[in-house]
Amino acid sequence: MPQNSPQAMKLSAKTILLLAPMVDSRTGVNLAGVELRPSDSPVILHIPHAGLAWPDDGTQFPDYRRLAYEMRLMADLHVDHIARIVDRLLCERGAAPANRFANRLSRVAMDPERFDDDTEEMNQVGMGVVYERTHTGRPLYTAGLSPADITRRKQLWHQPYSQALSDLVDQTLSQYGRCLIIDLHSYSVKPLACELHKSQSRPEVCLGYDPFHDPAIDHAEHVFRSHGYTVARNQPYQGSYVPLKHWKSTPEVVSLMVEIRKDQYLSDGLVSPVGVLRIATAIADHIESWQNMLEGLALWDIS
Repeated sequence: MPQNSPQAMKLSAKTILLLAPMVDSRTGVNLAGVELRPSDSPVILHIPHAGLAWPDDGTQFPDYRRLAYEMRLMADLHVDHIARIVDRLLCERGAAPANRFANRLSRVAMDPERFDDDTEEMNQVGMGVVYERTHTGRPLYTAGLSPADITRRKQLWHQPYSQALSDLVDQTLSQYGRCLIIDLHSYSVKPLACELHKSQSRPEVCLGYDPFHDPAIDHAEHVFRSHGYTVARNQPYQGSYVPLKHWKSTPEVVSLMVEIRKDQYLSDGLVSPVGVLRIATAIADHIESWQNMLEGLALWDIS
C-alpha cells in the first residue's frame, strides 16, 4: 500500500485518538486541547509535547502511512508521568503541587512552542506551528495542507492554548508576585534528521533559559549535577517558554526548560521507574529551593 493513500489514511485514523473541539458557549473559545490541573502554587509545570491526540476539527487528516509512528517519535513520551511524580514528591514534602498545564494534541498537529511568524526557524523544514513534513522531510499531506486548514488549526487550537497559559501566568503573578515556569521536555540520544543544530552536545540534561527570565540557573545546574547528571546550558536547545505578553518585559516571570535525554528515563520505549524518580527528584528539589527563596524575599520585604 502506498504510504500516502486513502486506505493508509483510514488505517491511521483507526489507531490514533481523535480529539474534537469543545467550544465554550460563553467565550467561543476551544480549550479541548488543554489539560489544566490548577493548584495553590507559584509554579507551573508546562508539558507541551507529550500529547498523542489528533484534532477532529474538519481540517484535512494526514495521509502519511506511518503517522502514528511519527507522532510517537516526535513526542516527549511520558514526561507527563514525570510531572505527576514531581507533584507527588512536593506533596510528600508538605508543599503544594505545581499548576500543571499540558497539551493534549500531538505536536505534529499543533506545536504550541513554535512562533507563529517568519522568525520561527523550524518553518524551513516544514515544522512550524502546524507540521507539514515528517522528521525526514516527507510530506504529511500528499497535496499539501490548504492555507484555510492551517489557519483553522491555529485559530482552534494554537491561539486558545497560548492565551490560556498566558492567563494562568497572569493569575499566578496576581497572587504571588512571581511565577516559575518549568518547561518540561525530552529529546533523543542521537539527533533527528530535522534538527538544525546537530553538532551541539547532547548532555543527559539540557537546561534552557534566557537571562532576562533567569530561573536561578546557577542553582538549577548545581541541583542537577548533584544528582549525577551531565548538564549543559542552552544546548542542544535554547531558551524556555514565556508567554509573549511577558517576554523580555516581566522579569518576575522566570522560566527553566528541562530537556531530559530519553535514555535517562526510558528503556526500550518503556518508563524506567528508577530513572523517572531520579529526574523528578531533581526537578522537585529545584522547585522547593526556588519557593524557599521566594518566601525569603517576601520576609525580607516585610521586615
